[in-house]
Amino acid sequence: MLEGLTNVLALWQLRRPAGSGQLHASGLLTRFFRFWWSYRVELTAFWGAYWFLFALTMVLGSHLAAWVLDALVVVLIFCRPVRRRVRALFSRSRLRRRFARAVRSTGCPGFSDAVPRPGPVKATQAGQLMRVRLCAGWDLEELAKRAPAIAAYLGVREVRVTPDRSNAGVAEVAVIRRDPLSGGKPLAWPWLDKAMASLWDAIPVGVGEDGEGIEISMPERNIVIGGEPGAGKSVALSMLVAAAALDPYAHLTLFDGKLVELSMWRRCADHFVGADLGRAIEVLKELRADMEDRYEFLMDEGRRKITRGDQERFPLRLVVIDELA
Repeated sequence: MLEGLTNVLALWQLRRPAGSGQLHASGLLTRFFRFWWSYRVELTAFWGAYWFLFALTMVLGSHLAAWVLDALVVVLIFCRPVRRRVRALFSRSRLRRRFARAVRSTGCPGFSDAVPRPGPVKATQAGQLMRVRLCAGWDLEELAKRAPAIAAYLGVREVRVTPDRSNAGVAEVAVIRRDPLSGGKPLAWPWLDKAMASLWDAIPVGVGEDGEGIEISMPERNIVIGGEPGAGKSVALSMLVAAAALDPYAHLTLFDGKLVELSMWRRCADHFVGADLGRAIEVLKELRADMEDRYEFLMDEGRRKITRGDQERFPLRLVVIDELA
């Protein structure tokens, strides 16, 4: 037994990254238990299944227990939601384990071989998002500069490290396995089938590099949309205008110097102004008068902002100006 333990310790000594110095017995023991802890999900599942089967056999007998076990296996194989949950559970455990090994393979700062501890993992359209707690000797920059090496170890497209705004000791690590913006069918606007919407709600306008949806809140915002020809400026603008058209309280004012970009929305707008500067000035004066009425209301009420509860008297107004010189 002592010989076997000596062999195990020797193997752990060989697994230590080169250039990290001599490992003491306490470090070997720590690594030994860390190894088995990294398999805690698999070990828990194994021993849980073992003792469940043992208890089932004691209560129902071996024959009936075998039938119950066969039924559970059939459910696991053919019930897709159950199968996906089990697979996701083991996939997250494997990712945490491989991430720790990837970080350790890049070398650890100082004399300790401790690495940031991977925590909860959430699936995204582009891969996984993992919260990682930094340990002694590590900071965000130290982890971020190793991201390319970690990505190469994991065999993924990219690893992105971003800070947690509420805790400097926690980082968010995005494991990018696929590009959600390339290939596939065009994405439909999430509000396409809505019969009614509100400009007070955040408006979905696209998908980010991590595959997650991007939303814009319109109240108290001045938005400038720019880009080269064909970049999607008109599409982005149409989603904002469509959101206003779906709001039964919102008022829409359109200025379109070319007449063709916003003309499809002119029946939803209070005002549609083309290249007529005189008409544009009249509409702007009307908007200014409405602003002054709102300021007087706020002054009388002792408030600074219009809220959602005021939309019946003072609805939101969306003013869109498209290439009007």
